[in-house]
Amino acid sequence: FIDGLARTAVRGEPLDLFSRGELIHDALHVSDVVQAIAACVRRPAERGYVVMNLGCGRPIRSIEYAESLVSELGSTSKVVPIDREASQENLYADIEHARQLIGFAPMSLADSMAAYANEIRA
Repeated sequence: FIDGLARTAVRGEPLDLFSRGELIHDALHVSDVVQAIAACVRRPAERGYVVMNLGCGRPIRSIEYAESLVSELGSTSKVVPIDREASQENLYADIEHARQLIGFAPMSLADSMAAYANEIRA
């Protein structure tokens, strides 16, 4: 999802968002995943295996991702909400268990998109 938006934004083309940009996504920066894995290694579960959801920590609409990415990339792309239903459904992970067990604290949307934009420019 984010990669597709980024490729389009880098070209300065319009970002067409189905479901009027209201579809909920739960994307996070790879460094958040790496930090979560490292935290699990430092604090192994006391009672065997534990399942935790990782995500960005809040439901974020696709229009929010698009606007943040366009801003961070300095793109001229227009964000265009389209009145056509998306084929996927809303997706959002409850990360409270990860917060409690390993202190998981993902980056904010702005920080995540800024880091991603810097990687694209590198």
